[in-house]
Amino acid sequence: FELCEEKFETIYFTKTANRNPQLEIVSTLTPLETMAREILEAPGKQVCFINDKALISKVSNMINDKQPERNVIVFTSETKTEIEQQLALKSNRIPENTVVLGTQIILEGISFKDNDITHLRFYQPIIAEYIAQFSFRPRDEDNPPLMVMYTKHKDYRLQEHAFPMKAY
Repeated sequence: FELCEEKFETIYFTKTANRNPQLEIVSTLTPLETMAREILEAPGKQVCFINDKALISKVSNMINDKQPERNVIVFTSETKTEIEQQLALKSNRIPENTVVLGTQIILEGISFKDNDITHLRFYQPIIAEYIAQFSFRPRDEDNPPLMVMYTKHKDYRLQEHAFPMKAY
């Protein structure tokens, strides 16, 4: 798929207590393409929740085509025996400049001890419980990554002081 230069609206949700990462919502007509473009533009370790294996494959192939030097680890029920995924699970760390793409399996008990994960990315709206669970995958409390959710244009109703309190 082609990347586009479409303008998008950004809405910020911020938790107010310690260890509360900020969630940025990017509302665009092309959320997957926008997410893919921003993955390519941002160096470092990124963890992305895309609950669709076909779309994960599409994004993984695009990253490999445009940045072959960049490591991509896919976390799905079909890849759970692959060596890169097993190494990440054993060490609770991901290699430098790596993009992790995962389905719902990534929400279930996976922790990363890395203190340099730059982004947690979500494709399409997901329920608040998933956001809370996903926000606690990186276990570094001093340096929380930027959380970004990519969605199609929609009217959002923002409730004052509303945020997911904890992961469980």
